Amino acid sequence: MQYSLHPLVETDAHEGLVWVDWQKRLYFTSKPSSDYRTPSAIRYFDFKDRSIHTVIERSNMANGMCLTADKNHLLVAEQGFHDSPGCISRINLNSFCREIIVDNFKGLPFNSPNKIVQANSHFFFTDPDYGYYQGFKPQSELPTGLYSYDVQASQLFCLGDEFIVPHGLALSCNQETLFLVDNCSITKVKPFYDRNHEQIIFTLQLSCGSSNAQTETIIKIPPQGFIDGIIIGENKQLIFTSLNKLMTCSVQGENLQCLYENSEDINFVNIAMAEGRLYATSDNAIYYLET
Repeated sequence: MQYSLHPLVETDAHEGLVWVDWQKRLYFTSKPSSDYRTPSAIRYFDFKDRSIHTVIERSNMANGMCLTADKNHLLVAEQGFHDSPGCISRINLNSFCREIIVDNFKGLPFNSPNKIVQANSHFFFTDPDYGYYQGFKPQSELPTGLYSYDVQASQLFCLGDEFIVPHGLALSCNQETLFLVDNCSITKVKPFYDRNHEQIIFTLQLSCGSSNAQTETIIKIPPQGFIDGIIIGENKQLIFTSLNKLMTCSVQGENLQCLYENSEDINFVNIAMAEGRLYATSDNAIYYLET
């Protein structure tokens, strides 16, 4: 099955694609300036008036986002910016009021919270060290890690700190399995990744109310460049971006296929499903893909 690519709107969309059905809006975080002096913004595309609106112009380097279980708030993975620590925040979709949920683990500030997904009672987020080696925040004393937050108990759990660069996250439909992209192709110098390095997707089985996770399988993806956005598709397969490609494989790592490859200078960053259609960001536009 191959997809065709169509432009939705030209804008600085980078990460955090979230579809809010009751508002008919597609939220996203923008690309920060190349020198990291200007942080990302939080914006949305309104399908009713076909225009871009800004929620927060200068965020705390907001990156990944997801919808809360009640569908009335955004959860935002904020990397932090200079002396402002990284955190997970919650934004009310009616008032756009922002509140910080958690900004440390055992008193130590996070590295750079990056991707976030919501389950019924918990949310999960990755904490790589992008902010430090990209030069827009100080180094943390914490190792890079994967975290789970119990919303009702207001408790934070570290599910693992053995990953090299914990990055993309996807949650199975039954909320029992978490898929974590470890971008071990990341380097400390530009372009920040090694195209010839394999990627790893960990399959983690959740237990004890999502406060524990056991690595079940390790999916090794041949060198593709850089896996960024990852979701569970409508057919319960993994779909992920890899530079100018849109890839898919089974949740067991089998049947790796390219769904779309762009020959032009378009690198996909983040993806999301909305009303049966796949959307993707590329730092200067949002596209939709159809079969």
